[in-house]
Amino acid sequence: MPFSGKRLSDYPGNRTVYGAIYHNGVRIDDGIAAVFRAPHSFTGEDTVEISCHGGIVLAQTVLESAIASGCRCAGAGEFTKRAFLNGKIGLSQAEAVMGLIDAASLESIKLSSAQSRGVLAAEISRLREKLTGIIASVYAYIDYPDEDLTDMTPDELLSGISGLRREAEKLLSTYRTGKAVCEGIVTAIVGKPNTGKSSVLNRILGKDRAIVTPVAGTTRDTVEETVCVGRVTLRLCLTAPGLCLPFSTFHRRRMTGTGK
Repeated sequence: MPFSGKRLSDYPGNRTVYGAIYHNGVRIDDGIAAVFRAPHSFTGEDTVEISCHGGIVLAQTVLESAIASGCRCAGAGEFTKRAFLNGKIGLSQAEAVMGLIDAASLESIKLSSAQSRGVLAAEISRLREKLTGIIASVYAYIDYPDEDLTDMTPDELLSGISGLRREAEKLLSTYRTGKAVCEGIVTAIVGKPNTGKSSVLNRILGKDRAIVTPVAGTTRDTVEETVCVGRVTLRLCLTAPGLCLPFSTFHRRRMTGTGK
């Protein structure tokens, strides 16, 4: 409840309101409500964001109070879905939101942030417009061959298509790099049994993630961890078993998994 006595529904957009938060009639905290009016919000709808003091129990109680007042919990990705359906963001920007949430390094944050601002969408739109112009020139030449309706010669047309293809291929080539930055480079720790693979993993992580014993074959399943080394994210995979001659069908299957 705002200390001003007004209801939140009476406030215009782009306003922050200071007030008290009640639960079952008891004042439990003071907080700030940020009011946004459509279409000037992330989802393009009327929205209120409530900020309270930190703490799991307090935040949970505030949520329960909101639900008791008629609200419901948003589904997974629902805010992003609403923003997409309401035309506030494009598909690539929606994917970038998840990239920001799952980012494991500063580089992946930078990449996802640029994508969320529409950098990729703008580049694709630019290429589409150039292609549309070329197609229009081709149609004009086909439909009216005796008319001078296009200012492009056949050589210039072919040159434009070749240039557009190079730009598209260059943009496409950034996908693998971007995927590695966001998801991490898959890095397998491979070697013969009992040669210290688990010790290497633990040393890189700075913690005991894999069991280390003098007995060969202690690691029975593949162990995966993500770690940032400088500006690079690595998805470390400790393979099991080590590389050696298989002595049973089970061991042969595990060796096949190591090869993959």
